[in-house]
Amino acid sequence: MRVPGGRSFDCIVTDIHMPGMSGLDLMKRLATGGVTVPVVLITARSDKNLTTKAAAAGAACLLRKPFEIRSLIDCIEGAVQD
Repeated sequence: MRVPGGRSFDCIVTDIHMPGMSGLDLMKRLATGGVTVPVVLITARSDKNLTTKAAAAGAACLLRKPFEIRSLIDCIEGAVQD
């Protein structure tokens, strides 16, 4: 994915719950714009429906806080290799 300024990204890591826009809403906006970069979602919430919603939205991974850094690295590596 290219953004203004010529930078490119291979993966996006975002929290699900943010002020103004959720991570799931961000994924919808990206998809609407034709952006296919993989997204890793993180959350501190224990809502079991989030797993289903994240998978339905096409998230590469959903990590629940607290998580080990190795889990994040594994998710990113898996996302960019697909």
